[in-house]
Amino acid sequence: MKFRIDRRRKLQNRLFVEDCESRSLLASNAFAVVEGVMPEGAKTAEVRFHVDPGDFDLARHALGFVIKATGENGQILKIGRVSGLDGARTAGQQNTRFGSSIVKVGEGDYSFQIRTNAVSGQTYRVEFSLAGDVDGDGDVDQGDFDQTRGSYGSRFGTTGYVATADINGSGGIGHADLALLRSNLGNSTSLKPLVNATDFDRLDDTSRLVTLNTTGMAGTNVAVRESDGTTTNGVIGEDGLASFYLFVEPGQSGVQVTSSDRFGQSVSTSHTIVTDAVASYIGVGFEPYVKQWTPGATPPATPPWNSYETGNASVGNQVNLVAPHFGFVSTYSTGYAGYYPSGTPWNKVDSNWMVASEAAKYNKANNGLKLTVNQGIYQQTDAAGNIVADRMNIEIQNAFSIAADANATYSGTVKKLVFTNEYVTNAATTNAVNQLITANKAAANAKGMKVGVRSQTFGQLTNPNSPYLAEMQALIKNVDFIMLNIYPSDATKGIPTAIAELDAQYTAIKNAAVALNPKIEVMIGETGWPSQGLSFNDTSGASSTVANEKAYFDAVKAWATNKKVETSFFEAIDEPWKSNQNPGPDTPVWQGPNGAEGHFGIWTYTTADNNGSFVAKWAL
Repeated sequence: MKFRIDRRRKLQNRLFVEDCESRSLLASNAFAVVEGVMPEGAKTAEVRFHVDPGDFDLARHALGFVIKATGENGQILKIGRVSGLDGARTAGQQNTRFGSSIVKVGEGDYSFQIRTNAVSGQTYRVEFSLAGDVDGDGDVDQGDFDQTRGSYGSRFGTTGYVATADINGSGGIGHADLALLRSNLGNSTSLKPLVNATDFDRLDDTSRLVTLNTTGMAGTNVAVRESDGTTTNGVIGEDGLASFYLFVEPGQSGVQVTSSDRFGQSVSTSHTIVTDAVASYIGVGFEPYVKQWTPGATPPATPPWNSYETGNASVGNQVNLVAPHFGFVSTYSTGYAGYYPSGTPWNKVDSNWMVASEAAKYNKANNGLKLTVNQGIYQQTDAAGNIVADRMNIEIQNAFSIAADANATYSGTVKKLVFTNEYVTNAATTNAVNQLITANKAAANAKGMKVGVRSQTFGQLTNPNSPYLAEMQALIKNVDFIMLNIYPSDATKGIPTAIAELDAQYTAIKNAAVALNPKIEVMIGETGWPSQGLSFNDTSGASSTVANEKAYFDAVKAWATNKKVETSFFEAIDEPWKSNQNPGPDTPVWQGPNGAEGHFGIWTYTTADNNGSFVAKWAL
């Protein structure tokens, strides 16, 4: 069927062409696409583009562009005059009967208006192609000329008609098309239409840290706008990748990704990230050694560390006590100690090994991930404080065994492995911990767990004169998270001052850490307040009251929730053994029989045997 226009039915045929034939007669091999929305209250929108020598190879003095604009449902939008900005010039413009526009331009900036008869808010799409680029390879060459000449004389609807060779949109291929192609012969571009090729990477469905990866042409600008309005900008590198590290809220979070380039292309896509809700941003430090001292005990008078499998003080009962109130617990060790012979099974050591196991059982019984565990890995050292390699390896392997057992019972119970506690105190110990991280990070990540360190010394990151700043920075670059132990410097100054200190220290350390490792998660590993006794930050003991502990807990919980910081309050249950009833001559007062160290718990256990009960210091 031949194409023809009956001038007596001009309006009718124009509507027919626009509605039904625009996809054929306006076909293009676009090298660039600009998408947008008509401004509110307007029926026109301005489109700008920039011709840069880095994007085009000009064999001739001007580039021939074919520009077409379409709106929703494919309707044609009118293109206004293309104007050069700041001295840039055009070399003629020809509007086709089917709505596209042919214009010759050089280097510089240009703009034009597109118009629609529809209401404002309509989306539009503008496509740019090189006049004569019939095969769409971004180069107007002899092959394009030969194909156009081979189609010479054909018309729309006939054999041999090639829509992209119909440059002037006349409905047929003739002398005018060959002339336009000749004028653009040899011109080429490296540009391609932008595509938001985006994917998300995270360890599991509960992880708040999400890596957003966008792939595309090197040099493409990418803006990521989160649901709270925060916008992060990046550029796709030579490897074709730009990565962004986001901390998303529990539930559903919206992310808009916009890719743009110097030509003026802009493409936006919206994404929804679904993350399992967490009970709270506040959890508790947890060790199961909660029995009271036996009156009249003689040295060493240490509690039996592996006597918590049965009875009222069992680890299972402790987990059932804590889990309804907190979404996570942080432990300190696997229960292994140097007095266990090599080869002792991981589940036959001190009772700390049981925490993750009982948490998994709790999750399974309650049909959900109710309680997660940050599994502690304690430093195994000699008398000089140096890591003992064989013992340290046992501690680490026991942690992996604990995690595997718990996660087999209920997937996701163990989320993190915490390598050492308050051991990073100088260059040597920092390097030692970093080596442990390096040796075990890949294996942990492969099993869906993050690796990190808990310490009271991360403030070194903010001290340019720190004697182990370089070592600390290397550690930060290597870990998935850090847990900051921050306590009030002077409890007598009151709780508002303590919270202000916590916030200031956390913020400064986080900023320094994120600058080194954008993927790092910065948490509070410990903060707390004793309910009685002499403390390191108040040796008078006057501030050590249940009322103050509760007030500090409430303030920390509010701060953690507001700042969205995973925070471990120290601690779940009193550990009376830490107030040493058999102190040595060098024992600090806060660790002695009247010390506060054993009184940081939210609960206390009433007896030294299995017949006691747990008592909350305040109503939770």
